[in-house]
Amino acid sequence: MELFDITRRDFYLVDQPELEERTKNRLVEISEIGMEEVGYGQFGKKDIMSGLYIEMVWSFSDEKWTEYISWAKELINSKKEKMKILHITPSTDGYEEVVLIANQFNRTNSLSVIEKGGEQFMTGGFIINDTPEIRKVLDTIPKENQYEFVKSFKIEPFAKFYFEGE
Repeated sequence: MELFDITRRDFYLVDQPELEERTKNRLVEISEIGMEEVGYGQFGKKDIMSGLYIEMVWSFSDEKWTEYISWAKELINSKKEKMKILHITPSTDGYEEVVLIANQFNRTNSLSVIEKGGEQFMTGGFIINDTPEIRKVLDTIPKENQYEFVKSFKIEPFAKFYFEGE
């Protein structure tokens, strides 16, 4: 069962036709394990995982792809009902594994809702996809420095609001 159109031209690199067959095979593979397009050029499984961008489909080596897809299959099979993520705040000792209930409490309250230790909480902390790559990076950083490290990625550079008028 195909959950998205694997023949969509924007899923393929225009300037690298030699990668077309590999890209097609990888799209078929992610479709077969039940992943769907959850954002433009982003694949995942509702309430379980997201974050597989089309650029990763194009650029991962065969070894890296096998590692990623094995992890995704395992996660999908083990977490069919709940989405496990990483959560980090200034008061946590590094990242912690939690279950993401909702990205926002409601339309007017943008705090995420998580489940930790069987209890539900609203949080303004960072919620992060739980992937092997992210864990590898965070595990190289002392726990007491992880929050500031993640925070530095969330701060967008600012020059000015609009280009117009130059």
